[in-house]
Amino acid sequence: MDNIISAIVSELFQTISEQVRRNRQTANNPQIPIGGAQRLQAGLLDLLLESEVLMDARDITIAATNACVKQLIAAAKIRYNNLLPINRLPNEVLAMIFMFSACCHTNSSYPLEARAPLNLSGVSKAWREAALDTLRLWIDIDQIFPSPLYSLAGRGPPS
Repeated sequence: MDNIISAIVSELFQTISEQVRRNRQTANNPQIPIGGAQRLQAGLLDLLLESEVLMDARDITIAATNACVKQLIAAAKIRYNNLLPINRLPNEVLAMIFMFSACCHTNSSYPLEARAPLNLSGVSKAWREAALDTLRLWIDIDQIFPSPLYSLAGRGPPS
């Protein structure tokens, strides 16, 4: 497995390095005839530029790899969540469960029915959709902490 990954990353890095090198050459490509001392300075300058090309290619390769891995992890999490039994329940059953949870009176100082819609809608995308479709859940809105309602709606509080 390490050999396969090494070969793929090496090929990706080589391709990106060549592209960065081409981009730099087209940006500044004066061909000036030079003598011996100038040739040495030009050689050192070429090495410096080559190291900059390699560092740029490294940064691009790392960013591309991180973005790809981030997408793969997100897709794996979505597939995992879709397999969970709770996420296979129809929205009607979720709505009944949500209504039951909102009617729970375990905390009299800060009743659950006032915060249940926000708690439930923050669990997942599917639960948010089910909670927003359950109109009876939104009858008792908590005015003590209204800011989560605005973030749920995608806008700020009124001025």
